[in-house]
Amino acid sequence: MSRIPQLLEGWTVLVVDDEEDSLDVANRLLTKAGAVVLAASNGQEALSLLHGHKPDCILSDLSMPEMDGWLLMHELNTHRATESIPVIALTAHAMPGDRQRAIEAGFINYITKPLDARKFIMQLVAILVDIPQTGERLQAKVLQMQPDTQSEDKTEPNRFPAPQNVTSDDTNVSPAANPSS
Repeated sequence: MSRIPQLLEGWTVLVVDDEEDSLDVANRLLTKAGAVVLAASNGQEALSLLHGHKPDCILSDLSMPEMDGWLLMHELNTHRATESIPVIALTAHAMPGDRQRAIEAGFINYITKPLDARKFIMQLVAILVDIPQTGERLQAKVLQMQPDTQSEDKTEPNRFPAPQNVTSDDTNVSPAANPSS
């Protein structure tokens, strides 16, 4: 696997997923990208973790026991301390209309599972860079990582190439793409 850029250095990301394999893959990839990862196996555990932590973003599975991602999103939106945290859905259910339903529920976007080890971090950054509260911080990090170019026009800063929509076609691959320790 190619080297993962440290784009999330200094970030805390809460990953909520009841599937141990998905949680492990997300944890390893995010850690390699520089993030501190908090993990929960359901929405109730996530809410408990949020009493002592304020992550920069949350990645949440939608289908989980005890408290699913839909109810977690509702709970996050009803509390002032958590309503501004960007939440991205992780789901194996990428049916037509699911993205719109997730956005209507308050999710910023969604990424389908299984996670593609080659694309996951860049998909996440592409989503986060378009959010005002996280985008400026990420763009600064991307610019720091780019080699200094000698372009004639210095009026336009280099901008991270963020796709407008991350679709299920961009995110599905076989579990064989998962990195090894």
